[in-house]
Amino acid sequence: MKMFLFIFLIFSNPIISFSSEKEISCIINEELENNMPTKKKLFTGKDITFYLDKEKGWLYEKKKKEWELLNQEKRNMISKSLIENTGIFLFIKKIYNTKEKKQLQSVDIIVLHKQKFKITFLKEYYNNHNKFFSSEIRGICK
Repeated sequence: MKMFLFIFLIFSNPIISFSSEKEISCIINEELENNMPTKKKLFTGKDITFYLDKEKGWLYEKKKKEWELLNQEKRNMISKSLIENTGIFLFIKKIYNTKEKKQLQSVDIIVLHKQKFKITFLKEYYNNHNKFFSSEIRGICK
């Protein structure tokens, strides 16, 4: 009877508790600012963790729940989408200055290559629809 109870408890553990979110560790090997190699290597050689959740349309450097808690007041000014095709995952997050989403503040673009397991993370910053700065890191994931 105890064995039956033990097996029952193992298999009755809520399936909901198993997250569809995958943790991806990437070592950064290249940094660019405004499409030029940076002089300060802030991320090169460092491990950065990304979180991928296809069901929730998420690929970012923070877990979705954690990110949402930090950005509750801005959520009406943000759009995000995850696109998957045979070769890549493409995540685009746009932050606007207004709820009408007419004036762009920044864009984050993350591309995860499935075959090579490489990642590119581009951040672009805007002022009056003009891009004034971009920062990009590239790495190899495991």
